[in-house]
Amino acid sequence: MAERIKSIKYLLGNRYEHFYILDFGHYSIKLALFEIDKQNNTGKFIDFSEAVHSKHVVSEGSADFENILATSRKAFSRIKPNRREKKKHLVVGVASEIAYGHSFTYVHKREHPKKKIDPVEVKNAIHNAEQRAYEDIRKKFSAESGYSETEVSLINSAIQSIKVDGYEVSNPEGKNGEELQLSIFNAYLPAFYKKIFDDLAEYLKIPMFSIVYEPFSVFESLKKRKKEALEALIIDVGGRTTRVSLARKGRLEDVKTFSFGGESLTHRIAAHLKVGFWEAEGIKGRYASNRLGESALSVVAGILQTELEIFLRALSMILKEFSHTTLLPSTIYLYGAGGSVPLFDSIMQRRKWKEDLSFLTQPKIYRLKLDMFENIETKNKIPPASKWFSVFSMADFVLDSINNHETSASKTLNRMAKLIEK
Repeated sequence: MAERIKSIKYLLGNRYEHFYILDFGHYSIKLALFEIDKQNNTGKFIDFSEAVHSKHVVSEGSADFENILATSRKAFSRIKPNRREKKKHLVVGVASEIAYGHSFTYVHKREHPKKKIDPVEVKNAIHNAEQRAYEDIRKKFSAESGYSETEVSLINSAIQSIKVDGYEVSNPEGKNGEELQLSIFNAYLPAFYKKIFDDLAEYLKIPMFSIVYEPFSVFESLKKRKKEALEALIIDVGGRTTRVSLARKGRLEDVKTFSFGGESLTHRIAAHLKVGFWEAEGIKGRYASNRLGESALSVVAGILQTELEIFLRALSMILKEFSHTTLLPSTIYLYGAGGSVPLFDSIMQRRKWKEDLSFLTQPKIYRLKLDMFENIETKNKIPPASKWFSVFSMADFVLDSINNHETSASKTLNRMAKLIEK
């Protein structure tokens, strides 16, 4: 009997894995405890918390580790422990304030087009593709960040598409043709940030599972829920910056960032009404949810008009860069904004700002909601959707990593990425 109880405890102990999903931002750290049931291939959020940095933790070329650690510990202290929590890991999400992402296309011209493609040829093509992509990344990284080419660190690599003579295939082995084309997406960040997150995991005594580029995890969550190839602009309004991701033909092609976020609106209200930051944040939230009196609504609308116009101009500049070679996707997804999504949604619905941009058809704007994650449950109260969307997408990403078996091509790419890192 004792042996049977011991066996049951062992099975239950190995059935569940727990992940602390940490969303690192300039303004705060959002943290969630996520449980995966490996027997049923399901995931469930156990608890959520958020802690605000006591001061700016990131400045150009450096980060304040002690304050990042202090904020992280504060966030962890607010998470309710779980009795099944034995096997635990840390997942850190980073966005475009500190990380970068690019798609790279490599074309392998085959010497013997009539010969069937074998595993060795696929591996060699992937090796060459990732090596070329890495060389391209180093140059882009130096130009974008001002750091040396040697200070770049890869965090995520994925094969987005494989084509043989222009036709997309899931596995090129056994096919013949003149060209093998690979589209690879890589996310990367300055090496000192990676060290900070690795040190954070060590200080917290939680093994690092992965550092995830949030625009990529959001893209992947949307892509797998679409029957057709994803074509969209995905806009994440953060506290201090806004990220715009371009998805075409089921691939994440580019991600660009501009310096404008929800805090800009808060500071404008605070300065105009001569109130503190948190009081201004509350006013902004009540305005966004239409919980102010008629006269107050009018006053706040006037205060925010200039800031929201600045947002539209900056967004238009980014979209013009995307539309240099082809028309823009007509589907626009919007999330983030810390509760201010209705404000950005409202002003983006206006027709005038879109007139100078080249869309395929009249664009439609959709707010991303948490109920799209049908495979993820929440034990307690569901947090505000727009604010926690990235965290849910990372949980979705982790769930896929645990449940789905990698293809041989993906394994080859990941091995190559690890070799490059060394």
